[in-house]
Amino acid sequence: MQGEGAEGESVNADSSNGPSFIPHEVLWDDGKISRYWDHLSQVPTALDNCWSKQAGKALVLYVTRKRPLQGRILDYGCGPGFLVADLLEIAGTAVVYGVEHSPESVRLVNSRFQGHQRFGGVLPAATIPTGYATGYFDTVFFVETIEHLQANFRLTAVKELKRLLRSGGMVVVTTPNEENMESSKAICPDCGARFHVVQHLSSWSAETLRALMEEVGFKTVSCSPAYLRSKGTVLAAIADRILRRRLPHLIYLGITL
Repeated sequence: MQGEGAEGESVNADSSNGPSFIPHEVLWDDGKISRYWDHLSQVPTALDNCWSKQAGKALVLYVTRKRPLQGRILDYGCGPGFLVADLLEIAGTAVVYGVEHSPESVRLVNSRFQGHQRFGGVLPAATIPTGYATGYFDTVFFVETIEHLQANFRLTAVKELKRLLRSGGMVVVTTPNEENMESSKAICPDCGARFHVVQHLSSWSAETLRALMEEVGFKTVSCSPAYLRSKGTVLAAIADRILRRRLPHLIYLGITL
């Protein structure tokens, strides 16, 4: 299909044949990541698929069977606050805090839980170290976050988790188990940018996750894939496992010495 340009020249109106469509991988940076999650934090249908919304309560119960949750708890990378809500509901008298990269999510979570007597607030994660004191927390959750971090920031972030924990404190890390990254990529039909649809930048196995955490100085309690489900029936969960409709997620538990 042909059209007429500003000066009367013939132009191609089919953008799919235009010179601007060049397939390429998105090079994520802090600005792009922040914009992406600021947008998704305001899209209810996108948030419904968050793992922390689907399985957060089951994760908290899984952890409490290993060790009681008490004192101060931090959700590092708290997103829109689904796990914060579960922790406030289940974790007894513990005070729950958050750290989050997206300014819009920081605003939303602080607004949502403002006034709750066991909510300590959410701080932005624009810089490291974050605003909390060394050894301030008894437990730190790092849920579905490590796979979103740029390679040059991962070790720094995990070191920050250790700094934030008191001696003997526990870290809880979850991430998809051995994810096939390519299977979840999309391409922009306008410019050709290829990207993981939920901005994952790395895939982890039990061996690689454990190695990273121990490199920083955590003592591993356990690190294995598990199926967790908060919603639906037990039969539905069994069917999911048999049919492999859902990927298992790695759950790492470690303590500081």
